[in-house]
Amino acid sequence: MKIEIRVELIKCASYFMAKKDIRTYLNGLLFESRPGITTVIATDGCSMFAGRQETQEDIVNTFIVPEAAISEALKIKHKETFFTIDTDAWTISVAGRTVPFTPVDGRYPDWRSVFHHHLTDKVTVANPTRPIFVAFSQLEKVYKACLVLNRYGNPVNYSYRETVNLYVIEKGSMIAICMPVRSPDADIQTDDYAWMKP
Repeated sequence: MKIEIRVELIKCASYFMAKKDIRTYLNGLLFESRPGITTVIATDGCSMFAGRQETQEDIVNTFIVPEAAISEALKIKHKETFFTIDTDAWTISVAGRTVPFTPVDGRYPDWRSVFHHHLTDKVTVANPTRPIFVAFSQLEKVYKACLVLNRYGNPVNYSYRETVNLYVIEKGSMIAICMPVRSPDADIQTDDYAWMKP
């Protein structure tokens, strides 16, 4: 069977996939196909992305495309709108070029539970005086994904939770989580910025 996947969906997801993780099943993109819908998921353990699109295919399939194949396919210069993934030949095709791959063997994390928990959990702040920090390297992934969709300025909707930060990249179809950095040395000491007083 062949699945047509939006180029920008795969590119956005690729920023969040692991590349050299010892958990080999994270080194790639998870594809979940159901009748009329395909979802693409990526995580590196510190951030997670999920995006979905409507499809014409009436199939049920779940597989992981390795990072090397995704990266190679994304290097192909083209002006096409979709990548074609052939689940019989295990290839990714675009603009007449084909990248073969072997699906990654492994059990992917329960991504639905992760997103569902943080989307429905009530906002609770155990210690509102302690700030929560998100590493710039994690925010950069969200920013790059937004650039892919030509969203400039302030493209994401920000939602605060005690243990996680949620970012809507494309309303209703693409969302990401960036886990915060917790460190006893991360507190902002106001005395360090006394020079800013008017």
